[in-house]
Amino acid sequence: MGRLTVRLPNTLHQQLVKQAENEKVSLNHYLVFCLTRISMADEVKQQQHEFDRVLTKYPEKEAEDALFSLLEEREEDPNLDIALKSQIASKIAKKSNAKSKS
Repeated sequence: MGRLTVRLPNTLHQQLVKQAENEKVSLNHYLVFCLTRISMADEVKQQQHEFDRVLTKYPEKEAEDALFSLLEEREEDPNLDIALKSQIASKIAKKSNAKSKS
């Protein structure tokens, strides 16, 4: 693990200490979180752009069918936790109910 020494103005240091205390984490943990968030910002923007592109690429009905197909596959995954399996099952049931009403 790397080590970094940074000189900070007292006011900034105090502000960061308060924010870390509010989050109930160490100052070091809080700073690592902040730096990670900043360094990942471009990647998150790129993922959002890709997601938006995919959303507009496929007709809504096709995209919804593909999503539920994926959910059905994931529901069988033994590595998924029970809460997530329950959420997936609930979404599939809602879709099935909506189909049967139409």
